[in-house]
Amino acid sequence: MKFDVTSDNIILISYTSGGFGNFLYHVLSEFADETVKVVNQFKFSSTGDSHATKKYTERYFQDQPYTPNILVDPADKKILILGDHGINYNSIVQTFPNAKIVRSVVNTDVYSVVHQTCVEKGMLSNILEESMPYVTDNWAEGAEDYAVRENFTLLYHNWPDRGWSDSINLKNIINLNIENLINNPSETIIELIKQLGLTPIKIDALLALCKDWLYVNKKYFHLYFKCVDIFSSSEVKPNIDLTEFTSLHDQGYINYRIEKKFNIVIPVYDYRNWFNSTNDIAEMVHKLK
Repeated sequence: MKFDVTSDNIILISYTSGGFGNFLYHVLSEFADETVKVVNQFKFSSTGDSHATKKYTERYFQDQPYTPNILVDPADKKILILGDHGINYNSIVQTFPNAKIVRSVVNTDVYSVVHQTCVEKGMLSNILEESMPYVTDNWAEGAEDYAVRENFTLLYHNWPDRGWSDSINLKNIINLNIENLINNPSETIIELIKQLGLTPIKIDALLALCKDWLYVNKKYFHLYFKCVDIFSSSEVKPNIDLTEFTSLHDQGYINYRIEKKFNIVIPVYDYRNWFNSTNDIAEMVHKLK
């Protein structure tokens, strides 16, 4: 069934990598009264993604012709479309001039979440495998743990995809902060639905789904929540055990957060044997400051 791309009944979900787009497609379809509904036997995958949600529109890709078809009768309901377009918002506005755009916002504190989910969910790979060729090519001691760790620290300092910040405020764009979604998924989704001028429904089911979402994605969110605890005050919170963080990626990300918070550069070789607790971090910061 054809529909008009100039319709003001379109909601386009502009998503960053990492499985967030399909989740938003599902919750806006299921829990907003005015959106198109489909029979949806939904469950999360083993990696925590939401690709099983039934989509009734084709995905929009940047700068490619869009065929406006819908698999069900919209009956004047709001039509959801996933937008895979990078950060080129001009192409969206030109193609869907009257659509409301739900735009993912990625601030620095959730870089690790987006990177991990992108590599593991989107690329079906793992972070260490993806980084090792670069480390081997660019580090004289690329096989050493400290070099791999520092490579991740530099990745986050030089985050390549800054177009998902909250600095863009175009007509009809609603910014959805991924950090807010992780911290308070149900409240954030309800607020998003209201911002779209829609009515939240089936609140108990939404609460249950968000609880499941946090559980199946806990491997991606754990580092974020731990860093919230470590860096929640002006000083490093003392007496937090760090021996659970055996991943060089996680260690490198925590180093990035240390350097960013305290405006220091960690001498990576001097601290090639990583920290056992936050007390070790506090002692290092004191020396370097």
